[in-house]
Amino acid sequence: MRLLFAFATVLICAACVRSPDRIAFAEAAASASVQQIYVTTSSVPSTEPVDNLQDRNAQGRLARFDVSIPPTHQLSQIEWPDDAVNPATDFAVVGQEDLGSNGGFSRELPQWPGNDAALFVYGYNSTSSKALYRLAQVRYDFQIDAFLVLFAWPSVGRLEAHLYNRDSVLFAPRIAPEISRSQANSVGDLRDPFIIMTNQDHSALNLSVFNNIARQSVGDVNGAADIAGFDIPLFDFTALADGSNRDHLAPFASPAAISV
Repeated sequence: MRLLFAFATVLICAACVRSPDRIAFAEAAASASVQQIYVTTSSVPSTEPVDNLQDRNAQGRLARFDVSIPPTHQLSQIEWPDDAVNPATDFAVVGQEDLGSNGGFSRELPQWPGNDAALFVYGYNSTSSKALYRLAQVRYDFQIDAFLVLFAWPSVGRLEAHLYNRDSVLFAPRIAPEISRSQANSVGDLRDPFIIMTNQDHSALNLSVFNNIARQSVGDVNGAADIAGFDIPLFDFTALADGSNRDHLAPFASPAAISV
């Protein structure tokens, strides 16, 4: 009983320690780097705290956000403002455009060189606002030139809201390996580049597995045998997890992983 109480206390404390989940608008600093992130969403990044009672709206929106990275940026970090945003030291949104329909995306595509695009879908313990800044950090730190799209879904962004978000992931499935395999077989020849990044010490995913009768997701597969038969590289970042963000984003938020 004492062990169970201690475990519950750890979960409650972990849920209470939350990073900011609001974007802030400002004028760009002269020395800042501006990253363009495209968003397809039913849950727009906002200057307001996340609404825990927000409806799951199937009506999607398309938009572009210009995120300013401060010149003092440190690798793997998101520099959140303590109070009023200062683009010289903090992440900030310095531009936004509502693109309306798919035609809006089509008009934006010609400005990007090449044919590369990437879609970013975040986990249940995040919000669209936090994910917007995270994707801007990833673009900057990895020097990505691709057309980046954030798929923003109505996550409450809290550990204790896992059951609510379990239904919300129908907007973006967090799929099991056998479902992934079935879908890959249906698609047929998988074009490059498909990769899977995994972390077996991911505390949130491990708790999710415990709550889901020990069933895994693609993000915590045990090894190459789980994707045998597919020409898909598997990167296991378990050894490079450094404890930041509860190891939730080790491939993107660990300096050691970024150096790989």
